[in-house]
Amino acid sequence: AHANVSRVTRESMHVSLGTAAHCCETFVFAYLGLQIATWKQHQVDLGFLLSALPICMLARAVNIYPLSLLINTRRHTHKRITGNMQHMLWLAGLRGAVAYA
Repeated sequence: AHANVSRVTRESMHVSLGTAAHCCETFVFAYLGLQIATWKQHQVDLGFLLSALPICMLARAVNIYPLSLLINTRRHTHKRITGNMQHMLWLAGLRGAVAYA
């Protein structure tokens, strides 16, 4: 479908979808912030927080690195996912709406 639209339409869709993505991300973070700010029985369990972060990081690493290795076995050398890209994927998933979902 990408080849069936004009250059102007492609550019317009790119800008429109980027704006929609930004609005959705803003909504998720506003919703998350309002939920935390209006939480009545708010108690922070420091032990849970200190154990959850390494567990989430480990779970993310267990997914990213083996799957990247599997993908790289089927790709040409110039299209492989490099180590730096794998680290970026590992850290990028720990932020934002993806981590909240």
